[in-house]
Amino acid sequence: MPTLIHNVPTNIISGFLGVGKTTAILSLFEKKPADEKWAVLVNEFGKVGIDGAVYQANGIAVKEIPGGCMCCAQGLPLQVAVNRLLAETKPQRLIIESSGVGHPGGVLKTLTGEGFKDVLKMKAGICLLDPRHLSDPAYQENELFNEQLQFSDVLLANKSDIASAEDLQLFSSMVETFSPAKQWSATITNGQLEVDWLNYDHVACSARSSPEYILQAPAQRWQTQTFHYPGAILFDGEALRHFFVDEDKLPAGVIRMKGLIRTGDGSCLLNYAAGQFELSKLAGPTDNEMADGVVSNRIEVIGLHLDVDKLEQALLACTV
Repeated sequence: MPTLIHNVPTNIISGFLGVGKTTAILSLFEKKPADEKWAVLVNEFGKVGIDGAVYQANGIAVKEIPGGCMCCAQGLPLQVAVNRLLAETKPQRLIIESSGVGHPGGVLKTLTGEGFKDVLKMKAGICLLDPRHLSDPAYQENELFNEQLQFSDVLLANKSDIASAEDLQLFSSMVETFSPAKQWSATITNGQLEVDWLNYDHVACSARSSPEYILQAPAQRWQTQTFHYPGAILFDGEALRHFFVDEDKLPAGVIRMKGLIRTGDGSCLLNYAAGQFELSKLAGPTDNEMADGVVSNRIEVIGLHLDVDKLEQALLACTV
Protein backbone atom coordinates (compact mmCIF):
# COMPACT_ATOMS: atom_id res chain seq x y z
CA MET A 1 0.00 0.00 0.00
CA PRO A 2 1.52 3.39 -1.00
CA THR A 3 2.67 5.73 1.75
CA LEU A 4 0.28 8.64 2.24
CA ILE A 5 1.96 12.02 1.76
CA HIS A 6 0.24 14.43 4.11
CA ASN A 7 0.99 17.97 5.34
CA VAL A 8 4.66 18.03 4.38
CA PRO A 9 6.18 21.19 5.95
CA THR A 10 7.18 23.39 3.02
CA ASN A 11 9.32 26.52 2.96
CA ILE A 12 9.91 28.91 0.07
CA ILE A 13 13.32 30.58 0.21
CA SER A 14 13.62 33.67 -1.94
CA GLY A 15 16.06 36.50 -2.46
CA PHE A 16 17.47 38.56 -5.27
CA LEU A 17 20.27 37.50 -7.60
CA GLY A 18 23.45 36.40 -5.82
CA VAL A 19 22.24 36.92 -2.28
CA GLY A 20 23.34 33.43 -1.15
CA LYS A 21 20.23 31.24 -1.21
CA THR A 22 22.02 28.04 -2.22
CA THR A 23 24.67 28.51 0.47
CA ALA A 24 21.90 29.12 3.01
CA ILE A 25 20.04 25.95 2.07
CA LEU A 26 23.25 23.92 2.28
CA SER A 27 23.77 25.31 5.78
CA LEU A 28 20.29 24.10 6.76
CA PHE A 29 21.03 20.58 5.55
CA GLU A 30 24.17 20.53 7.68
CA LYS A 31 22.00 21.26 10.75
CA LYS A 32 18.87 19.27 9.97
CA PRO A 33 17.86 16.40 12.31
CA ALA A 34 19.73 13.28 11.23
CA ASP A 35 16.56 11.18 11.23
CA GLU A 36 14.63 13.49 8.88
CA LYS A 37 14.61 13.29 5.09
CA TRP A 38 14.45 16.62 3.28
CA ALA A 39 14.27 17.47 -0.42
CA VAL A 40 14.87 20.59 -2.49
CA LEU A 41 13.14 21.96 -5.56
CA VAL A 42 15.22 24.66 -7.26
CA ASN A 43 14.25 27.10 -9.98
CA GLU A 44 16.94 28.79 -12.05
CA PHE A 45 16.59 31.76 -14.35
CA GLY A 46 18.88 30.30 -16.99
CA LYS A 47 18.45 27.35 -19.30
CA VAL A 48 20.93 25.04 -17.57
CA GLY A 49 20.96 23.80 -14.00
CA ILE A 50 23.80 24.94 -11.77
CA ASP A 51 22.36 24.83 -8.25
CA GLY A 52 20.87 21.38 -8.77
CA ALA A 53 24.32 19.96 -9.48
CA VAL A 54 25.64 21.62 -6.32
CA TYR A 55 22.93 19.99 -4.22
CA GLN A 56 23.56 16.68 -5.97
CA ALA A 57 27.25 16.91 -5.12
CA ASN A 58 26.24 17.27 -1.46
CA GLY A 59 24.01 14.18 -1.55
CA ILE A 60 20.72 16.11 -1.44
CA ALA A 61 17.55 14.92 -3.19
CA VAL A 62 16.77 17.64 -5.71
CA LYS A 63 14.74 18.49 -8.79
CA GLU A 64 15.23 21.51 -11.03
CA ILE A 65 12.99 23.77 -13.07
CA PRO A 66 15.40 25.69 -15.30
CA GLY A 67 14.55 28.46 -17.70
CA GLY A 68 12.72 31.17 -15.78
CA CYS A 69 10.12 31.68 -13.11
CA MET A 70 8.39 28.48 -12.03
CA CYS A 71 5.17 30.34 -11.24
CA CYS A 72 4.56 30.90 -14.95
CA ALA A 73 2.24 28.87 -17.19
CA GLN A 74 -0.32 28.47 -14.39
CA GLY A 75 2.36 26.78 -12.32
CA LEU A 76 2.25 23.56 -14.36
CA PRO A 77 6.05 22.94 -14.36
CA LEU A 78 6.03 23.52 -10.61
CA GLN A 79 3.12 21.15 -10.01
CA VAL A 80 4.72 18.38 -12.04
CA ALA A 81 8.12 18.80 -10.38
CA VAL A 82 6.70 18.87 -6.84
CA ASN A 83 4.58 15.78 -7.45
CA ARG A 84 7.54 13.85 -8.84
CA LEU A 85 9.82 14.91 -6.01
CA LEU A 86 7.26 13.93 -3.38
CA ALA A 87 6.59 10.58 -5.02
CA GLU A 88 10.25 9.70 -5.48
CA THR A 89 11.70 10.89 -2.18
CA LYS A 90 8.74 11.09 0.28
CA PRO A 91 10.43 13.90 2.20
CA GLN A 92 9.58 15.05 5.69
CA ARG A 93 10.30 18.63 4.64
CA LEU A 94 10.29 20.32 1.24
CA ILE A 95 12.42 23.39 0.61
CA ILE A 96 11.83 25.41 -2.54
CA GLU A 97 14.56 27.74 -3.79
CA SER A 98 12.84 30.40 -5.84
CA SER A 99 14.68 32.04 -8.72
CA GLY A 100 16.39 35.32 -7.87
CA VAL A 101 14.12 36.97 -10.41
CA GLY A 102 11.05 34.87 -9.61
CA HIS A 103 7.75 35.75 -7.96
CA PRO A 104 7.42 33.91 -4.62
CA GLY A 105 3.78 34.93 -4.41
CA GLY A 106 3.03 33.04 -7.62
CA VAL A 107 4.80 29.96 -6.31
CA LEU A 108 2.80 30.16 -3.10
CA LYS A 109 -0.47 30.41 -5.03
CA THR A 110 0.27 27.15 -6.82
CA LEU A 111 1.38 25.32 -3.68
CA THR A 112 -1.71 26.34 -1.73
CA GLY A 113 -4.08 25.47 -4.59
CA GLU A 114 -6.48 22.57 -4.74
CA GLY A 115 -3.86 20.21 -6.17
CA PHE A 116 -1.79 20.33 -2.97
CA LYS A 117 -4.53 20.67 -0.39
CA ASP A 118 -3.64 18.50 2.64
CA VAL A 119 -0.42 17.44 0.86
CA LEU A 120 1.75 20.43 1.73
CA LYS A 121 1.71 22.58 4.84
CA MET A 122 3.18 26.01 4.14
CA LYS A 123 5.55 27.25 6.79
CA ALA A 124 7.71 30.36 6.96
CA GLY A 125 8.67 32.07 3.75
CA ILE A 126 12.30 33.12 4.12
CA CYS A 127 13.88 35.98 2.21
CA LEU A 128 17.58 36.78 2.12
CA LEU A 129 18.83 40.18 1.08
CA ASP A 130 22.18 41.91 0.74
CA PRO A 131 21.93 44.99 3.00
CA ARG A 132 24.27 46.89 0.65
CA HIS A 133 21.41 46.98 -1.86
CA LEU A 134 18.96 48.81 0.36
CA SER A 135 20.40 52.24 -0.46
CA ASP A 136 20.57 51.52 -4.21
CA PRO A 137 17.65 53.02 -6.20
CA ALA A 138 17.97 50.19 -8.76
CA TYR A 139 16.86 47.80 -6.01
CA GLN A 140 14.49 50.15 -4.18
CA GLU A 141 12.52 50.60 -7.39
CA ASN A 142 12.56 46.97 -8.52
CA GLU A 143 9.19 45.25 -8.35
CA LEU A 144 10.55 41.75 -7.78
CA PHE A 145 12.90 42.86 -5.01
CA ASN A 146 9.98 44.48 -3.22
CA GLU A 147 7.71 41.48 -3.67
CA GLN A 148 10.32 39.20 -2.12
CA LEU A 149 10.61 41.48 0.92
CA GLN A 150 6.85 41.68 1.36
CA PHE A 151 6.36 37.92 0.95
CA SER A 152 8.74 36.88 3.69
CA ASP A 153 7.89 35.82 7.23
CA VAL A 154 11.58 35.63 8.10
CA LEU A 155 13.73 38.42 6.67
CA LEU A 156 17.51 38.01 6.85
CA ALA A 157 20.33 40.37 5.94
CA ASN A 158 23.03 38.05 4.64
CA LYS A 159 26.65 39.09 3.99
CA SER A 160 26.44 41.40 6.99
CA ASP A 161 30.19 41.02 7.49
CA ILE A 162 30.88 43.04 4.34
CA ALA A 163 28.10 45.57 4.87
CA SER A 164 28.64 49.00 6.40
CA ALA A 165 27.13 50.17 9.67
CA GLU A 166 24.84 52.43 7.62
CA ASP A 167 23.65 49.45 5.56
CA LEU A 168 22.82 47.45 8.68
CA GLN A 169 21.02 50.39 10.26
CA LEU A 170 18.95 50.79 7.11
CA PHE A 171 17.99 47.11 7.34
CA SER A 172 17.00 47.50 10.98
CA SER A 173 14.89 50.56 10.19
CA MET A 174 13.23 48.88 7.24
CA VAL A 175 12.22 45.82 9.29
CA GLU A 176 10.26 48.07 11.65
CA THR A 177 8.13 49.44 8.80
CA PHE A 178 6.38 46.17 7.99
CA SER A 179 2.84 45.62 9.18
CA PRO A 180 2.13 43.00 10.33
CA ALA A 181 5.61 42.57 11.74
CA LYS A 182 7.91 39.87 10.47
CA GLN A 183 7.94 36.64 12.45
CA TRP A 184 11.71 36.95 12.71
CA SER A 185 14.53 39.07 11.33
CA ALA A 186 18.28 38.90 11.78
CA THR A 187 21.66 39.72 10.29
CA ILE A 188 23.71 36.69 9.24
CA THR A 189 26.96 35.82 7.48
CA ASN A 190 27.75 33.06 5.00
CA GLY A 191 24.09 32.10 4.75
CA GLN A 192 24.01 30.53 8.20
CA LEU A 193 20.32 29.80 8.78
CA GLU A 194 18.85 28.11 11.84
CA VAL A 195 16.49 25.17 11.43
CA ASP A 196 14.08 26.64 14.00
CA TRP A 197 13.39 29.58 11.66
CA LEU A 198 11.73 27.18 9.22
CA ASN A 199 8.97 26.43 11.70
CA TYR A 200 7.48 29.90 11.97
CA ASP A 201 3.97 30.19 10.55
CA HIS A 202 3.33 31.67 7.15
CA VAL A 203 1.18 34.81 7.05
CA ALA A 204 -0.88 35.36 3.91
CA CYS A 205 0.79 37.81 1.52
CA SER A 206 -2.42 39.78 1.15
CA ALA A 207 -2.10 40.81 4.79
CA ARG A 208 1.17 42.60 4.18
CA SER A 209 1.85 46.22 3.39
CA SER A 210 4.91 47.62 1.65
CA PRO A 211 7.49 49.69 3.51
CA GLU A 212 6.71 53.32 2.75
CA TYR A 213 10.19 54.20 1.54
CA ILE A 214 10.20 51.56 -1.23
CA LEU A 215 8.87 52.63 -4.62
CA GLN A 216 6.99 50.40 -7.00
CA ALA A 217 8.33 50.23 -10.55
CA PRO A 218 8.35 47.67 -13.37
CA ALA A 219 11.08 45.05 -13.17
CA GLN A 220 13.96 45.55 -15.55
CA ARG A 221 14.38 43.31 -18.58
CA TRP A 222 16.99 40.74 -17.64
CA GLN A 223 19.12 38.99 -20.22
CA THR A 224 20.58 35.53 -19.75
CA GLN A 225 23.40 33.86 -21.64
CA THR A 226 24.71 30.33 -21.29
CA PHE A 227 28.21 29.23 -22.24
CA HIS A 228 29.06 25.53 -22.75
CA TYR A 229 32.63 24.24 -23.08
CA PRO A 230 33.89 20.66 -23.46
CA GLY A 231 35.55 18.87 -20.59
CA ALA A 232 38.95 19.11 -22.22
CA ILE A 233 39.00 22.84 -21.44
CA LEU A 234 40.34 23.73 -17.99
CA PHE A 235 39.91 27.13 -16.36
CA ASP A 236 42.64 28.91 -14.43
CA GLY A 237 41.35 29.91 -11.00
CA GLU A 238 43.74 32.81 -10.55
CA ALA A 239 43.00 34.18 -14.01
CA LEU A 240 39.28 34.08 -13.19
CA ARG A 241 39.86 35.87 -9.91
CA HIS A 242 41.75 38.69 -11.65
CA PHE A 243 39.03 38.88 -14.28
CA PHE A 244 36.25 39.39 -11.76
CA VAL A 245 38.01 41.78 -9.40
CA ASP A 246 39.37 44.01 -12.19
CA GLU A 247 36.54 46.31 -13.26
CA ASP A 248 38.35 47.11 -16.50
CA LYS A 249 38.29 43.43 -17.52
CA LEU A 250 34.71 42.60 -16.55
CA PRO A 251 32.37 43.54 -19.42
CA ALA A 252 29.63 46.05 -18.64
CA GLY A 253 26.18 44.81 -17.73
CA VAL A 254 27.15 41.63 -15.88
CA ILE A 255 25.03 41.37 -12.74
CA ARG A 256 25.27 37.69 -11.86
CA MET A 257 27.43 34.80 -13.01
CA LYS A 258 27.35 31.22 -11.86
CA GLY A 259 28.93 28.12 -13.29
CA LEU A 260 30.20 24.59 -12.93
CA ILE A 261 33.71 24.53 -14.35
CA ARG A 262 36.71 22.24 -14.49
CA THR A 263 40.06 23.43 -13.15
CA GLY A 264 43.32 21.70 -12.45
CA ASP A 265 41.94 20.97 -8.97
CA GLY A 266 38.75 19.33 -10.26
CA SER A 267 35.15 20.54 -10.57
CA CYS A 268 34.41 23.90 -8.96
CA LEU A 269 31.48 26.21 -8.46
CA LEU A 270 32.01 29.70 -9.85
CA ASN A 271 30.01 32.43 -8.15
CA TYR A 272 29.95 36.16 -8.86
CA ALA A 273 27.50 38.83 -7.67
CA ALA A 274 27.65 42.42 -6.48
CA GLY A 275 31.41 42.68 -6.92
CA GLN A 276 32.10 39.50 -4.94
CA PHE A 277 33.80 36.50 -6.58
CA GLU A 278 34.14 33.00 -5.16
CA LEU A 279 35.50 29.77 -6.59
CA SER A 280 34.86 26.71 -4.43
CA LYS A 281 35.61 23.04 -4.95
CA LEU A 282 32.53 20.84 -5.02
CA ALA A 283 32.02 18.34 -2.25
CA GLY A 284 31.40 15.39 -4.57
CA PRO A 285 30.91 14.30 -8.17
CA THR A 286 28.27 15.96 -10.34
CA ASP A 287 26.70 15.22 -13.66
CA ASN A 288 29.24 17.46 -15.38
CA GLU A 289 31.98 14.89 -14.70
CA MET A 290 31.08 12.53 -17.49
CA ALA A 291 32.71 10.74 -20.38
CA ASP A 292 34.61 12.60 -23.10
CA GLY A 293 32.38 14.39 -25.56
CA VAL A 294 29.84 15.49 -22.96
CA VAL A 295 29.77 19.16 -22.03
CA SER A 296 31.37 19.51 -18.61
CA ASN A 297 31.78 23.29 -18.26
CA ARG A 298 28.66 25.42 -18.11
CA ILE A 299 28.41 29.05 -17.12
CA GLU A 300 25.25 31.11 -16.75
CA VAL A 301 25.34 34.92 -16.96
CA ILE A 302 22.54 37.32 -16.06
CA GLY A 303 22.76 40.99 -16.89
CA LEU A 304 21.59 43.95 -18.89
CA HIS A 305 22.71 44.73 -22.45
CA LEU A 306 25.40 42.05 -22.43
CA ASP A 307 28.12 42.07 -25.09
CA VAL A 308 28.14 38.29 -25.53
CA ASP A 309 31.16 38.11 -27.86
CA LYS A 310 33.30 40.26 -25.57
CA LEU A 311 32.22 38.25 -22.55
CA GLU A 312 33.07 34.93 -24.18
CA GLN A 313 36.49 36.18 -25.28
CA ALA A 314 37.20 37.27 -21.72
CA LEU A 315 36.17 33.88 -20.33
CA LEU A 316 38.27 31.95 -22.83
CA ALA A 317 41.24 34.10 -21.90
CA CYS A 318 40.93 32.53 -18.41
CA THR A 319 41.42 28.97 -19.66
CA VAL A 320 44.63 26.95 -19.50
